[in-house]
Amino acid sequence: LATRTGTADGLDWAVIAPFTAAAILGAWDGKRLATKISGNRLQHLFAYVLLAVAAFMLLDSLI
Repeated sequence: LATRTGTADGLDWAVIAPFTAAAILGAWDGKRLATKISGNRLQHLFAYVLLAVAAFMLLDSLI
């Protein structure tokens, strides 16, 4: 972000703002879940989420 601020185009806040909001909410929910679920279980859940994202990306590229 710092390197783009000096360019003529500037920053596209319509793209940056939703990603920033999602990151903040994800970190907040992650902290809350970390106190309730064991680290090993969180790793497994994260792996399943990554596999699901990979599957959706594969399907999207084939269609």
